[in-house]
Amino acid sequence: MKRKLCFIVLLCLRLASASKLFFIVTLITLSTTCVFSQSPKPPLFTVGDKAPELVVYNILNHPSGKAQLSSYRGKLLILDFMATWCSLCASLLPKTDSLQKEVGSQVQFLPVTYQSKADVEKFLARLKGRGISISLPIAVSDTVLRSLFTHHYIPHYVWIDGEGTIKAITGHEEVTRENIRHLLKTGSLQVKTKNDRSVPYNRDQLLIAENNQVPNKNITYQSAFTGFIEGLPSSFTIFPVEASKPHRIVATNARIPTLFKIAYGALQGKVFNDNTILLEMQDTTCCDSQLSGTRYSEWLSTHGYGYELIVPPSMHGQQAQLMQQDLARMFPQYKATIEKRSFPCLALVRTSKADKIKSTGGASSTEVTPFGAQIHNQKFFQFIYQLNAKYLSHLAKPVIDQTQYTGNVSLAIHADMGNLNAIRKALATYDLDLVPGTQEVEVLVITDRDY
Repeated sequence: MKRKLCFIVLLCLRLASASKLFFIVTLITLSTTCVFSQSPKPPLFTVGDKAPELVVYNILNHPSGKAQLSSYRGKLLILDFMATWCSLCASLLPKTDSLQKEVGSQVQFLPVTYQSKADVEKFLARLKGRGISISLPIAVSDTVLRSLFTHHYIPHYVWIDGEGTIKAITGHEEVTRENIRHLLKTGSLQVKTKNDRSVPYNRDQLLIAENNQVPNKNITYQSAFTGFIEGLPSSFTIFPVEASKPHRIVATNARIPTLFKIAYGALQGKVFNDNTILLEMQDTTCCDSQLSGTRYSEWLSTHGYGYELIVPPSMHGQQAQLMQQDLARMFPQYKATIEKRSFPCLALVRTSKADKIKSTGGASSTEVTPFGAQIHNQKFFQFIYQLNAKYLSHLAKPVIDQTQYTGNVSLAIHADMGNLNAIRKALATYDLDLVPGTQEVEVLVITDRDY
């Protein structure tokens, strides 16, 4: 099984070619869901079926460590398929634990994960260190339930009533005290079924359907847009440049700002995130959405685009210009410019002359999780990139490096990486701070063409 992070996957590789930086970047922007399995088989059990008679083993926070599904007869059982690496699942687990205590013994939540007991216990210990104790039973090392109730995205919920009938299969939006009480009272539930359709997809194959009269080897130049393609992720990939081969760029189910940031950013060695992309247009609904979950997916089905560009070796170096021209033709109502603006930002600064961040040597690595960051013999770039792209993107204030520190650094902080104050408190150990202010920042501005 291949894990993929929700919201964004890091910059993977930079390649230098003809004095220009080219990036291989894959972004998974699935709003508030995480990709779990690329191509699951259809579920063996669905809404209206009787749940199977089986024993669930390896249950944490359970007297015997195992239970039959039939032992929950008489109450509503909600299976919560999750993983600790999924940031949404991690944030929902304490809420589910609280909801369990609120609804009482008529309902039993049972989180289920394929992960090992050690991994889950490590995660629970981290939560406990933040003052959050989870008393829910959690089924770990699961292989059976996920094979019976296959799914593509997590979190994934299966509702089984007191008679053992599967009443609903939903996403997290439907798991509310109101829906639970309604089901307990009426025996019915009017919610939208979560349908995890997945199409097998190989990024090394052409996105555009092949024609028998046009063999793959004969396509030396191609530029094409598609609409939303159901079953594909929201992603883009810029493949490495090889001197003697056509170069390829592909995006699937991407928002318009994502396409512009490829053409004006990644293809020119620049990194723009949501907090450094300004949408200065009268109506932004075609470019951005504040929706989440299934509602975001419905929005994206109307406002998501696919794009593929293949250029021959003779045109290497023109990719950015060609894509910008394609965008101008496809979206003539918009124009994009790169500007320096006096912009609210967070400056990473040193608060003393004491060098508490000097690298301790060893292998270079950067790891940033929802619980902290570890940097070993590395520049600040990846740490700042992650804050801008993911953990602090909601603040709309880009983080910039003003430490003026030229050497490699080593540091380890433990904090809620979505909480600015928590990060600042952790950085103080190293005489570092994120100071709000106004600076000249390079931003990508997308406007109405007649703005």
